[in-house]
Amino acid sequence: MQPLRQDKPKLLKVPRLLRQPAATGHGGNRAALAAATGRRPEEILDFSASINPLGPPACLRMVINRQLGELVHYPDPAGRELVQALAEKHGLAPDGIVPGNGASELLFALPRALDCLRAVVLCPAYIDYETAARRAGLPLDFFPLVPENDFRPEWQPLAAGLRAGDLVFLGHPNNPTGTLLDRRELLKLVSARPRTFFVVDESFIEFCEDPAAVSLLTADMPANLVVVRSMTKFYAIPGLRLGFAVAAPATAAALRNQLPPWSVNTLALGVGAAVLDDREYDGRSRAAVRALRESFAAALADFGHVQVFPSAANSLLLRIDHPDLDGRVLAHRLLVEAGIAIRVCDNYRGLDKKYFRVAVRTAAENNIFCKALAAIILPATGRRRRCGSPST
Repeated sequence: MQPLRQDKPKLLKVPRLLRQPAATGHGGNRAALAAATGRRPEEILDFSASINPLGPPACLRMVINRQLGELVHYPDPAGRELVQALAEKHGLAPDGIVPGNGASELLFALPRALDCLRAVVLCPAYIDYETAARRAGLPLDFFPLVPENDFRPEWQPLAAGLRAGDLVFLGHPNNPTGTLLDRRELLKLVSARPRTFFVVDESFIEFCEDPAAVSLLTADMPANLVVVRSMTKFYAIPGLRLGFAVAAPATAAALRNQLPPWSVNTLALGVGAAVLDDREYDGRSRAAVRALRESFAAALADFGHVQVFPSAANSLLLRIDHPDLDGRVLAHRLLVEAGIAIRVCDNYRGLDKKYFRVAVRTAAENNIFCKALAAIILPATGRRRRCGSPST
């Protein structure tokens, strides 16, 4: 497998702020964006972080208030209440579930927990797969996902390039593309390569129409498969930091040994267990996100200068083809002129400065984005763009 080549991008003369912060490389940094533009954080309309547009479940405040009295005690280091709730909801064995302080903590611990020799990343992909592997001292290879195939993997070439001791990172749906993997093909690959570890990141899978039908979670996890999920995106609680991993019992035990004690705080454990019971919120969120995503994608494609890639998540990957604009220039103008933040994607391997990602937000917020985009892309025509009829 040949490493994916990535030419060094040219940096445009825009504020340093709009280059992804060196410490994380992520979106969602409202404080920095606000400071650079002289705005308050709450005045930034943040399309750079992909969070459920419905906001958190109604029970959130009540659960947090109920947990406040418990803050004088240490949290349960095993997170038993949350583990049991996850086991019941997903039909899993409790000894295979590992709570974490967000999915990122688990992703960084896995290369240390597994007996692996090389990391393989299908890219473009969440940038912390590569960061986690490098910090664990693993050499890396990259398998390219190309836009001509809507960023879907070619399974036979991938299988041919793998070897024993590899640790393969895959997003399902992928970030930033929103592409779902073929579950059947992936399980065939996992079965055919028993000495290769596969880490499947399902942080955005709850936004899919039928998560259980496409997820790789099972009560009898293969020894070489680990599924990682975030609970903060779907339940709109990123400030609490909560995720979990599911693996065979021996793999789960090795992962636990790499985590610090009391990794997940009392509030996060209590909220996590409570929100899993709100099935009405789950269904309402999926229906709303699907309608909002479809209307938003249609409106963006109508501009003519923007290519919209298919997505199963609560975000859209876009490519701008305009003689005077690329992702960085567009991000700068949207932020300065409209207080809107987007996620420029030129620090993802395999993407360049023409690519950017936007979250699917409420209908009103999506309309604000379309109007701001129209003011930049179509200044001469003055044509207005609406982002569809969903009222959420």
